[in-house]
Amino acid sequence: MDEIVELSAGIVRTSRTMNDGRTIRYYDTAGQTRTAVDNRPEEDQPGIGELRLDPLVNEWVAMAAHRQGRIFLPPKELCPLCPTTGELLTEIPENDFEVVVFDNRSPSLRPPSGDFALPDMVGSDTDEGVAAGKCEVICFTADHGGAFKSLS
Repeated sequence: MDEIVELSAGIVRTSRTMNDGRTIRYYDTAGQTRTAVDNRPEEDQPGIGELRLDPLVNEWVAMAAHRQGRIFLPPKELCPLCPTTGELLTEIPENDFEVVVFDNRSPSLRPPSGDFALPDMVGSDTDEGVAAGKCEVICFTADHGGAFKSLS
């Protein structure tokens, strides 16, 4: 089910659900209708990373070993961030857009559960924690060869 929200300055956000349950949000000027369907086969979502405490600087560090299997620098003609065209099914089902934001398919972080809390910090004996947060991909143009400086 689409969720359509009118924002300021004549911008409309259309939120849709992709086949694997992730959310994709289109930000358009008023008047755009989003109807394309994500026809890719369903895929299991990767695991979640973990947080480890670096006792030298007393900061949490995200570890995401599960990201080693993600898509990495495919050739231009197989770009997963270009709009879907013909047989090439990508992350973006629509063939044109102004700005699109979607949940990363291989995130380092996952939205936290309702009872999320970091482990108690006890120096080098601190337990690992769940890497909670949100990772999104933002595409500002449907033009693969476009330059950021040419966007309006």
